[in-house]
Amino acid sequence: MPIRVKKSAVQSVITAIEKFLDNVSGEANKMSSESEAMGASWKDAQYAEFDGFIQETVDELFKNLGTLEEFKDFLRSKLAQFDD
Repeated sequence: MPIRVKKSAVQSVITAIEKFLDNVSGEANKMSSESEAMGASWKDAQYAEFDGFIQETVDELFKNLGTLEEFKDFLRSKLAQFDD
């Protein structure tokens, strides 16, 4: 027996993913900006190590957000196949 999925339920998932993407993207951008601002006053070797870690983390976040974005787009492309 096939599982029936309502279009509104899928749309709710898409909306939740969009909110999550916006929130995490905003926080990652904030983290990157604050790290750069710290660099203006933190002038020792530890800062370079810290900044490298922050930038790697931000890059990894954006890479994974891209994967989630692709999943969201996939769901959106399938909306027509779901029941109203």
